[in-house]
Amino acid sequence: DLIAQWINEGALPESNESMLGDMNDDGQINVVDVVLLVSCILDDIVNENGDLNQDGSLNVIDIVLLVDIILNN
Repeated sequence: DLIAQWINEGALPESNESMLGDMNDDGQINVVDVVLLVSCILDDIVNENGDLNQDGSLNVIDIVLLVDIILNN
């Protein structure tokens, strides 16, 4: 009970920021995020989480960087 209370009182910080590359904000980076990134690029949808090289646009370089993240984790 003490540990649960400690956690509930803020022992673990809550992050309101999305992870770069986490296209669906599920807290994980995986192949689903690649599919969503490709979909955003094809449909010309802006999603800041997908701009991995932070050049202001979504493109194939972001896909390559996202796949690299997945393969190296």
